[in-house]
Amino acid sequence: GMVFDFVTQQAFDISIMILICLNMVTMMVETDDQSKDTEDILYWVNFVFIVVFTGEFVLKLFALRHYYFTNGWNIFDCVVVILSIV
Repeated sequence: GMVFDFVTQQAFDISIMILICLNMVTMMVETDDQSKDTEDILYWVNFVFIVVFTGEFVLKLFALRHYYFTNGWNIFDCVVVILSIV
């Protein structure tokens, strides 16, 4: 009940979209000649994004159960999260 209500709110979707945009910005900042410190910071920022997106996936899967896979965007999200972890 509560988890379903949480993950189906528009505010939740908007928050995830904002995080996706911020993640894209951090990927655009990466360069070939960046310092080791910058590389380490970007690694950990990316790690945090992966943890958050994995959490989103798990919460939605828990709330929606097998209905999670009836939405094409959820399937895409699932594949992206799994590939990010691997």
